[in-house]
Order: sequence, then C-alpha cells, then structure tokens
Amino acid sequence: VDEFVNKIADDTVLPLKLYTSSLLGGGTNVKVTFTKDMSKAADDFEKAQKVLVKATKKKDKTASSKALEDLSEALQSYRVAGRLTGADA
Repeated sequence: VDEFVNKIADDTVLPLKLYTSSLLGGGTNVKVTFTKDMSKAADDFEKAQKVLVKATKKKDKTASSKALEDLSEALQSYRVAGRLTGADA
C-alpha cells in the first residue's frame, strides 16, 4: 500500500499535468478545447492522492477507500476528456 500511495500514485501526477501542458504548447496550431477538463481532472487526482497519503498514515480505511475512488474517478475523467479511452498499448 505504501509503495502505491507514495510512489505510483504520486509519480502519476506530474505526467498527467505535463501531457496536458504539451497539448497546449509544442508550436502547433491545433486547437485543443478539452485540455481544461484534463487539467481539472489532473488537479483532482493530485488532491485525492494527497488525501490518500494522509488517510493511509492514519490507517483510516474509510477515508482511504474514498480517496481511492476519487483517484479512479479523476483518472477516468482525464482519459475521457483526452479521448484516451482505447485499449492501452
């Protein structure tokens, strides 16, 4: 659990934000209208990850479960907004 909370989930926050940022930059003239939703989902993921860290330190099963649900929902929202819902390669 500790590895997931402090390594895997924590290491996911930056790539989510960097990918969204790369869609806005990169010198392309492509209008990407869904990045606002992706940014919000990335922020929601980050908030849920911080809650999960605190909940696991306190060994609060209810709060940990809720934070995991929030992580899952935020990641799914990110994928849907970014049209990243196909099979993982």
